[in-house]
Amino acid sequence: MTFRLHGVDGGRVYATDGRRVLVESPEGSHRVDGSPIRFERRGQLPRPGSATDRDRPPVRRRVETTRPWRTLLSSVVGPFPVVNLWPLGPTDLVATVGDGLYSSHDGGRSWQCRRLLPPSSGPMGTLPTGLCWTGDAVLLGEYPLATDTTPRVLLSTDRGRSWTVEAELPWARHVHGVHYDPYAGQVWVTTGDADAACRVGLLRDGSVEPVGGGSQRWRAVDLVFTPDAVLWGVDCAYADRNELLRLPRSALDRRGLDPEPTTVHAVDGSVYYGAAGTVDGERWVAFATAAETGVDRTAPGSERRSQSGRSGRPTAELVVSTSATGFERWATLGRFRKQPQPADVVPRGRLPTASGYLFVAADPTRGLLVNPYNLVASDGQLFAVDDDRLCGDGAERGGARAARPTRTGDD
Repeated sequence: MTFRLHGVDGGRVYATDGRRVLVESPEGSHRVDGSPIRFERRGQLPRPGSATDRDRPPVRRRVETTRPWRTLLSSVVGPFPVVNLWPLGPTDLVATVGDGLYSSHDGGRSWQCRRLLPPSSGPMGTLPTGLCWTGDAVLLGEYPLATDTTPRVLLSTDRGRSWTVEAELPWARHVHGVHYDPYAGQVWVTTGDADAACRVGLLRDGSVEPVGGGSQRWRAVDLVFTPDAVLWGVDCAYADRNELLRLPRSALDRRGLDPEPTTVHAVDGSVYYGAAGTVDGERWVAFATAAETGVDRTAPGSERRSQSGRSGRPTAELVVSTSATGFERWATLGRFRKQPQPADVVPRGRLPTASGYLFVAADPTRGLLVNPYNLVASDGQLFAVDDDRLCGDGAERGGARAARPTRTGDD
């Protein structure tokens, strides 16, 4: 099993193994302290193309998402995620697989394809950061890879049963993230990838109103919100260092002036995912980089080189900071090298290879959960980071408790 974390809802961890939907069993709840986390299998998402009328053979989708073909492909290029899953409460879930957008309203036991995404969508359909739930509406950003496709933000007001187009983004290659700001009650959108396509903006009245853009500093995936600021990391695979940026909310109120974020840290890899929480009134923010492979084909010609890990094997990193430092001092909680794979011996860019990721989630009682994926010695584990390591002196020392996820017998 290559376990993939999707989040915590109602105190229970949601995960997938390929297209299998796993939900933490009640007796396993709150056991991320070295004990196994037990899952019950709720159902399985349909194979892409099996429930749609798109007139094209879904051969590539079957290879990517169906055993034994997926297993054989993974043995060469490495494990790669094929599902996004977002719980909207105990019974309602939304998921993407390939070019299919699905919803379930019985806790993940059965699924219906509600809409087709662009044909060039990646194996996961969108990025994991591509959906947000405001409590009243679900918003999802499309992630086409074809250059002749205009990405859109889709809207559902019935928890994923039906979808309409809320906004079109003709300047963007694809949507990196759609994020709900609980402090201001606003929806933010991030896009990429070339300079002109990089924007961070607000979704208002059917369009994305840019806060800033036009350079790689605005090439963000995840956004993390605090009462005073918005934080993100740069997703630029060809940069020598990627900045972590902080944009004060006060800068958004200066009419007629372009806000400029402040650099608070820099890391080696592209920043993909973030999380935030509170320990005894002190806020923490964590960001995770990816151990990327291949070549960024949207880079300028002179920068079109292999991605992270320019010296040695690509490495993913987890960093954290707190409100006590104004989010200006960052500590490394861990570094994880990508799993070596047979495809790695082929010159980069000539054969697809799987990157390594650190999927993260925050929970009020469990703190920060970290799921290394396709990373050495930790693949498929779930780490819980101690409170004193998030907000105390222990943050400088590294390490975290880990639990090996397990499944119940019907799998």
